Amino acid sequence: MGCDIHITTEMLNEHDNKFYSFIGYGDDKFLSYNDCPRYRNYELFGVLAGVRRGGEDMISEPRGIPKDASTGYKEAAEAYGEDGHSHSYFLLSELFLHFDKIKSVSREFSNYMTWLMSLGIPFDQIRICFFFDN
Repeated sequence: MGCDIHITTEMLNEHDNKFYSFIGYGDDKFLSYNDCPRYRNYELFGVLAGVRRGGEDMISEPRGIPKDASTGYKEAAEAYGEDGHSHSYFLLSELFLHFDKIKSVSREFSNYMTWLMSLGIPFDQIRICFFFDN
């Protein structure tokens, strides 16, 4: 049995200052990306959250579920219950600082980040929330 990542990408709505999912699970998504990362890459998991690999190259310890998480992410997390673990999130601006490290372990995730950066949305208004299952 392996470990998979579950990703919900959110965007900050400047009018109500709330995050809404626009890629992932839930009713409030309004944009799609055909290659949204849903795969096993233990090197990437280690870089993002120290999961399935030592934490020496880890960007950050898991931060938990954001207090202001979108409905889509909350529903995904609830659906997995205790089988979902190591919940965390990053603003795209934070991940951008580690782009070379991410690119070295995952072409797919770095391509996904590149696509997000091409949308013209400020990087601090895009948040990638994720958790892992067993």
